[in-house]
Amino acid sequence: MANRAGRVALISAGIAAALCVATPVASAAPFAGGAGAHADTTPKRIGSTPHIPLGARTTGATSSSTELHMTVNLKPRDPQALADFIKATTTPGSPQYHHYLADGEFGPAFGPTQQTVDAVKAALRKAGLTPGTVSADRLSIPVTATTAQAAKAFDTGFENVSLANGKRGFVTTAAPALPADVASQVTGIVGLNDVSSYVSHAKPAGSAPIASGTAGRTLGSNATAPVFCSNAAQAFSSWGKTDTKNYYSPASLASAYDMPHAYGTGAGVTVAVFELENVDHTSLNQWQGCLGTHTAINYTSVDGGPTITPDNYNDGIESLLDIEDLIALTPSATIHDYMGPDAQNATDQNVLDTYSKIISDDSAQVISSSWGACETEVNTSDPQMLGAENTLFQKAAAQGQSFVAASGDSGSSDCYNPGVSNDTSFQVDDPASQPYVTGVGGTKMQGLGSSLTETVWNSGTDNGGGGGGVSKLWPAQSFQSGFTSVSGRAVPDVTALGDPDSGYPLIYTDRTVGDTDYNQEVVGIIGGTSGAAPTWAAAIAQADSTTGCLAGGRAGYLNDVLYRAAKTNYSDSFRDITVGNNDISGDGSGTYSAGTGYDEASGLGSPKTAALANALCRGTFHQLAGPVRVASGLKMSAKTTATVKATGTGGIPAKGVSAVLVNITVTGTGGSGWTTMWPRGMARPTVVTSEWTGTSVARKQTATVQVAADGYASLYSSQSGTFAVDVLGYYSTDESGDSYTPVSPARLLDTRNAVGVTTRTPIVNSTITFPVAGKDGIPSGVTAVVLNVSTLNGVGGGSLTAYADGATKPSLSQMYWDSAVPTRTNLLAVPVGSDGNVDIAVSGQTHVLADVFGYFSSTGKELTPVAPSRLWRQTLTAGTTSVIPVAGVDGIPSGVKAVELNVSAGTNPGGGYIEVWDDKGTRVDTSATLWKGGQQTTNQVIVPVGSDGKIDLYVSTGADVSVDVNGYFK
Repeated sequence: MANRAGRVALISAGIAAALCVATPVASAAPFAGGAGAHADTTPKRIGSTPHIPLGARTTGATSSSTELHMTVNLKPRDPQALADFIKATTTPGSPQYHHYLADGEFGPAFGPTQQTVDAVKAALRKAGLTPGTVSADRLSIPVTATTAQAAKAFDTGFENVSLANGKRGFVTTAAPALPADVASQVTGIVGLNDVSSYVSHAKPAGSAPIASGTAGRTLGSNATAPVFCSNAAQAFSSWGKTDTKNYYSPASLASAYDMPHAYGTGAGVTVAVFELENVDHTSLNQWQGCLGTHTAINYTSVDGGPTITPDNYNDGIESLLDIEDLIALTPSATIHDYMGPDAQNATDQNVLDTYSKIISDDSAQVISSSWGACETEVNTSDPQMLGAENTLFQKAAAQGQSFVAASGDSGSSDCYNPGVSNDTSFQVDDPASQPYVTGVGGTKMQGLGSSLTETVWNSGTDNGGGGGGVSKLWPAQSFQSGFTSVSGRAVPDVTALGDPDSGYPLIYTDRTVGDTDYNQEVVGIIGGTSGAAPTWAAAIAQADSTTGCLAGGRAGYLNDVLYRAAKTNYSDSFRDITVGNNDISGDGSGTYSAGTGYDEASGLGSPKTAALANALCRGTFHQLAGPVRVASGLKMSAKTTATVKATGTGGIPAKGVSAVLVNITVTGTGGSGWTTMWPRGMARPTVVTSEWTGTSVARKQTATVQVAADGYASLYSSQSGTFAVDVLGYYSTDESGDSYTPVSPARLLDTRNAVGVTTRTPIVNSTITFPVAGKDGIPSGVTAVVLNVSTLNGVGGGSLTAYADGATKPSLSQMYWDSAVPTRTNLLAVPVGSDGNVDIAVSGQTHVLADVFGYFSSTGKELTPVAPSRLWRQTLTAGTTSVIPVAGVDGIPSGVKAVELNVSAGTNPGGGYIEVWDDKGTRVDTSATLWKGGQQTTNQVIVPVGSDGKIDLYVSTGADVSVDVNGYFK
């Protein structure tokens, strides 16, 4: 939607230098100048001399009594150390990876020293000014003065100007000067002019009334994700607008960009939106009422905030687009609307203050800005903004805040503005062009699924196009090395839907006096890169809400991470845009064309969110030598919840753990029941982790369980009993662990038929050894295998323990059986001995089966845990084979190699077994779960997925079968 993106600066040679990983904490370099004998008091200009903006004219001297609210902005004490620290936070394997600065840490670590602050304050006082209290990060000192006082203190003058758009203001006649010893520590003095060029370039495509008057929430009772209420859907239809042709509904937009889409999406994440206008709260309530959402929205006014009442056309439409888009895609996130003064009245100081407030609050993990301006216009009229903004955005990156910004709506000619400027030369928009900001371009999109097409948005000079090109101010960046060879920072980095003719639907009240639908609730369609920016913000917020990011640290500064993902697995993370250009003039004078890979028309492409989330927050599996008990003797009544600390003991790290492989033991049950386990602080899922039939049952069940960032999980039981939890291994953002490779299920051990052993007798109070490495696709050198282990016809009661051959037998078992249920199945991740063998120790008497489903090694796929959800459920007759879609369901992306499932069978008097395998593969004699008659059972299994994104399931006898998904490997 907007060419609202900008402000820019010449970047210093130190900051422009290639980033490298280094010691993260900067040393306190002493201030070189000061009031001592060696101080250099020679006046030195800060920045370049400003010029009046293109199309403006001077109108005389500024009144000497005009009051100025300025900030003197200081440099970080060691710019290179700051750049190195940011690089380290985004580099897997670095000790600083995803360890960001906490609130209040930036000043002591990277802010100017107190000596520097004192010296600058002293120089200001000597110049006749009264400095205020320095900011907590020591980056800015506020000063209030008249133009006469400022002119004398900074050796400059002021003149009034009238801009081409009618706005009036003033600028300085020369760059401000301070003594050289302190000038070297100042990035810029902001507030010396008030001709901010931040403007709105909304691209509305019309509106239509809602016939019944209100978009009430008339949703289906089974609605699980934000969809249009019937009144709104009918209004679009009556208007002649079609979903995926003229606009993209929330569900369609989520589908197009492979986004998880449910009411719980985005939980635990805050997204800040930068605005220079008010927003109509009534319209936001209408949107939420229609979609059935209850998204929390907070508001903060900066510098007094906006005062103009929104009419939802000239004022307020940008905020509606930003917030309604985020509500639709991340309904459980918190949105924080930071509102500076109205754009037509805002000064550069107001803009800087609003960004500063967002970053200093540090409450948002993601920041979205759909406002800006042509970078060279900003550099011309107010070069003092340059260093100040750059340092703020570096601070955001150091704090782990992801910052996305619209790249503008004037194609490759960002200074072009109909009726104001006819400049169609190569230009880009800021802040999208800043190195510590991720610039978002615009596309035109049509269709969905296999019929979806996406091209560069270009509607010509009248209706705009996606911004992009090469900065004239920022040098080439190291993260773009290998993607483009241009001399400057290339923009955009990524792209998303921007074309108004296939744009974003809105619901709002028309408050524009004179409109036919004045004061009526309407549906509308709007476009521009102002819609693309919050769409990418939603994609990053979704990634931040995944277990990997919640446990191991949010995605943080994006540019390094995005380009690294493109280098390693481009087609999984991005949809490459290869058609179109952004020359809105149409004369070939400003053309960047889309092509294979990165280009200045579409960046890396649009998001494949589910897979991209895995690239942003990666993790590997760490197998423990034996089970580690983390909870013991939990006596629970029916329908109660206990809390389990699953990390920080027995070799399990306290931080960075995203999920644990646990063995849940239940004894002394009060009757048939089930459990579920999930991250503490989140809503309890409706799926089952383990279940049992009967009173006083003893049962062990393995499950992969997500944990909260603090390592805690909640355990719920529908029935009374005594519970224990053992951890067998864990998934962590520490990449020193192993990854998973699925194989077609194969039987490695069957004591009934001398498979893996030489006898056909049950195991009786003894240990057997069977080979794993070199069998059925399992190579040598694996660290662990995933085995589905079954006991058959056990006598009385007993237990089973699997472990690496040559190792000491663990003291904790992994399976039970009893006379009531002699047949049990459990999925185990088992360490493999150096000889490639596995041991199974049996206490009691039973036959044992072991089927292999995959292995862990240094080369493989990484688990992406997902919130447990029901993938499929059917009541099946005996001998039925079902084909179950996996890819594209419940947030599982295309191209997955395996899924981690819980397979459950309801009570059946005859007993039976279930097999699962990859569709297009061959069914073999293996078991996902098996049971004796009259029992209900649940078992975890990791299943390869066919090339068509499906799995097959066979049931030997009639049963009610359900399949729940816990995660996937891609």
